[in-house]
Amino acid sequence: MEYLEGMVWALFQWFHNSCAMNFCPSQTTMQVLAAKGIENLALWARGVDSVRFSPHHRREEIRRRFISRPQQLLFLYVGRLAPEKDLDILTQSIKQVNQTHQEKIRFIIAGDGPYAQDMREQSDGNVLFTGYLQGAELSSLYASCDAFVFPSSTETFGNVVLEAMASRLPVITVRSGGVTDNVVDGQNGLLCAPRDKASLAEAMIRLADQDELREALAANALAHASSQSWNTIFDRLLRDYRFVLDKYSDTVQSA
Repeated sequence: MEYLEGMVWALFQWFHNSCAMNFCPSQTTMQVLAAKGIENLALWARGVDSVRFSPHHRREEIRRRFISRPQQLLFLYVGRLAPEKDLDILTQSIKQVNQTHQEKIRFIIAGDGPYAQDMREQSDGNVLFTGYLQGAELSSLYASCDAFVFPSSTETFGNVVLEAMASRLPVITVRSGGVTDNVVDGQNGLLCAPRDKASLAEAMIRLADQDELREALAANALAHASSQSWNTIFDRLLRDYRFVLDKYSDTVQSA
């Protein structure tokens, strides 16, 4: 297998190193490819629709649907319910949190997938499942919660993280993959060790107990997401296109 892997990477190098520019979704992806000998790398991040995902979509009726008592907090996960999302770690972390905070936090799981039934069976009573959501229903759910929890350690970017930030939610996620391009520990979210249930539980308890921290991270999350509009992202992409065209203008004209 190692021999075959080497052959595949050699093929990738031959192809991509003949390209004027290779676009990557995150800094982490760029680092991985650079370590494999891929050259001419540039960042093409993902943007977020700040009209569709916005704190203006907050709805008190949604909060009333999920909370069982005043001052209860809603912690949200949005995404595919599959083993590769490290949802086993999330389930175990929630059980740790519930040892002291079961009455203070309700966890909402929005999504569907092959792990859905297992997760339902393993979860405590304060974990609520909405199934797959989209459109205005999803936008309102984001904006009506208090924090976003995303345990996946395998994301090349993590679109839902940016959607949550645009909805003014502080993010708890792991120090792995493309999500670290957007989440800065202690500034607009909290970063945990990958697949570490104790670290994830500690971060959730910290946000639940510290109102001022939660508010500060939420405000900074929104500010960061506001700088990641699709117009801004495509302006950067066009700048890179112009750079390539200028660099190879003689070649393009002769062709």
